[in-house]
Amino acid sequence: MDAYFKNNVAAKGMLVFVAIFLMCANGLVGEYAWRVSECDTSFILLLAETFKLCISIHYYAKECKEQKLQSELSKTLTTQFWYDARMFGVPAFLYFVLNNANMIALKYLPSHLVQMLANFKLIMVAGLAVTYLKQKISKVQWGAIFFVCLGMGITMMNPGKKSESTKEGGGSVLLALVYGIVAAAVSSIAGIFCEKLYKTSGGNPAVDMVHIQNIKMYSFGIFFNGLSIIIYGLKHLDGFNVYHLIMTLLTGFGGISMGFIMKYLDNVIRGIAVALGSIASTVLSVALLGNELTGHFAVGGSIVLIAAHMYNSHRIPAPVTDEEKGVTNVPEQKMPYVHMMLLAPFLLLFFTGSVSMLDRNAWSTFAPRFNNRSASS
Repeated sequence: MDAYFKNNVAAKGMLVFVAIFLMCANGLVGEYAWRVSECDTSFILLLAETFKLCISIHYYAKECKEQKLQSELSKTLTTQFWYDARMFGVPAFLYFVLNNANMIALKYLPSHLVQMLANFKLIMVAGLAVTYLKQKISKVQWGAIFFVCLGMGITMMNPGKKSESTKEGGGSVLLALVYGIVAAAVSSIAGIFCEKLYKTSGGNPAVDMVHIQNIKMYSFGIFFNGLSIIIYGLKHLDGFNVYHLIMTLLTGFGGISMGFIMKYLDNVIRGIAVALGSIASTVLSVALLGNELTGHFAVGGSIVLIAAHMYNSHRIPAPVTDEEKGVTNVPEQKMPYVHMMLLAPFLLLFFTGSVSMLDRNAWSTFAPRFNNRSASS
């Protein structure tokens, strides 16, 4: 498995594609499941973590047998194994909080807005990198962060409503902002922590294998979700249906795919996957669920995605050493001309006040047509 993903570009591309598909499908099914019935989020996540654990155990045992490695599964019954694995409990707890928040957010917010809010993470990652890791951020990246904030601000002016919602948008905007900031902070810390754990090598293939690392992570996930059920109980278990079952499976496969991305790619690729997932989720959310797509969301979201790509594409260049002359030079950073050209029309739409016209004439009529068709059927 390690050799397959480390040396195969096509496999890495397929991994990102699968992660994007699962991300979109999970959001759409999750939002629709809330419309049909209500179920305890901790119970769904407990099933998802258990499913992921079973998959990981199966493939870990299989690969150990194929590679003739000494399996570590017997050690999972010892306290020493879990003491050594205790640091996996930190990101597992953070993802427990994040996953529960994501599921609750889908009850009140359109799935494409939930996906778009994930881009708040870029701001949090930059802040953590500068404050705690003492990393340098280029001027172009600071500009990109500004445009991300601007795009998010434009989006929040009129993010749109769920197709079945008749409430005013003020409460939804406040909920979206609180959820976006909290989710971004938790996801940023968990992602950096998780990537470090997954890429730390002990020199033993049986210990460094992604499956045994997943086993540690998912076991802690089961513990936290099970503890939540013990403390708060199950209040809506009778609402569990086939859509929640599908969401459970999608959540499970999605978590496994993100674990592989952390192991064989990095947080940058994960951020690009989130951006592409936002676009796909928006199209599908409007087309399949009839959610409202406003001009502010289309313009603001486009600015966010372009700026996020600009941030990832214009990091400070690594120094280059000329061994013959013994001189180290820092390459001059390229200006983001292409990104600025892409941003220009969307910025022009906003600053000329044309976004409100798009709200009135282009986008807001789609959801009522969908609702009328649903009512007539």
